[in-house]
Amino acid sequence: MNNFIFTALFIGLLVISLLITYGVKKEKNNWLLIGSLFCLMYALFATWLIDTNTIAKVPYLSRTGNIFGYLIYPFMYLFIRNMLYPGRMFKKMDVLFMVPALFYCIDMIPFFLLSNNEKILIVKNNLLNNKNTFAEGWLVHPTFHFGLRTYWAVFNHILIGILLYNNKPYKHPQNKNVFHFLLTLALIFLPLTLVNIYGITNNPQWWNNHIFSVTLGTPLFASGIYLLFSPGVMYGSHSLRFNQRTDKQDNQQDILVEFNENGKTDEIPKSKFDYEIVADHIGQLVLFMENDKPFIEPNLSLHKLADLTNIPVYIISNIINHHFKSNFNTWINSYRIQYFFTLTDNPDLKQFTIEALAMKSGFANRVTFNVAFKREIGESPGKYLKSNPKKQVI
Repeated sequence: MNNFIFTALFIGLLVISLLITYGVKKEKNNWLLIGSLFCLMYALFATWLIDTNTIAKVPYLSRTGNIFGYLIYPFMYLFIRNMLYPGRMFKKMDVLFMVPALFYCIDMIPFFLLSNNEKILIVKNNLLNNKNTFAEGWLVHPTFHFGLRTYWAVFNHILIGILLYNNKPYKHPQNKNVFHFLLTLALIFLPLTLVNIYGITNNPQWWNNHIFSVTLGTPLFASGIYLLFSPGVMYGSHSLRFNQRTDKQDNQQDILVEFNENGKTDEIPKSKFDYEIVADHIGQLVLFMENDKPFIEPNLSLHKLADLTNIPVYIISNIINHHFKSNFNTWINSYRIQYFFTLTDNPDLKQFTIEALAMKSGFANRVTFNVAFKREIGESPGKYLKSNPKKQVI
């Protein structure tokens, strides 16, 4: 068992080192993958310390493994989400993924504040009777964290499953490779969750630290083997996105898309990325927005737009973020504002109020319209219309 654990830790360390050395330079999102693998490694290391009774020699590490155990799946979820929806690495609500780990730390504060000698006595007692595990907490029952950790993993796996289901592979081979990589990553971690579910529901005799070690070490082995056969993952080539270059390179090689009267692309420079595929999607997306005007629906979402255009969500997200240099809401609202101007030019609609025309343009309410209008135009709708008498409405 020791050979298995040390080999898994070595592979995990090797993968993390390669990702840090090569992967994060072109794909910052790899930091989240590194975070997940590191948490997995530390949880495996902490399990080995307990299983070999070595934890008594390093009592200050006791009860720290569970902190990282709570973070394995959140980091994995965030990695997969950001691969499919490029943009900011962290969002405001992502702090909620830290809540279980934070709650565990608060529950274990009395134990963490003990001296090393006091911790050694508790650790030795726990090694003799594992029923006392997590009994040092002061907020919940000793078995609470076993269940929470497992069901937290299940919850995150469900979120990952929803992400992958909503971003089914597109027919182009490059997009399939992206999807298959993320799907494989999710499946690699699945046995860890399934074994723990069976363990806490049936409590079989074989459910012990040896099993924990196997289920924690297997994903490290599998990820190392995957990277061995798919080294492009470490260099950022697994993500469908526009390449980030220096300003000088942007002037020479960046994607330049010109739309003619028919909405087709006139010129598409060649580079390492298959720009023709992306340009086709850009043309398709722009034509759909101009002809079908889906933005007049107030509840239009990224997934709904993907369904309407038959373009995968992550491709639309990449186009909006990297080609149009915007986010989904701002980009959609820009179309609504332009359509609002079209309505103000219609003499048959002069009797309509500003709010009524805003509603016809797809805005849910006047407040949202005012905020979007001022962000786009630089002044309020009323002030703008007063300075443009030809567009005057009620």
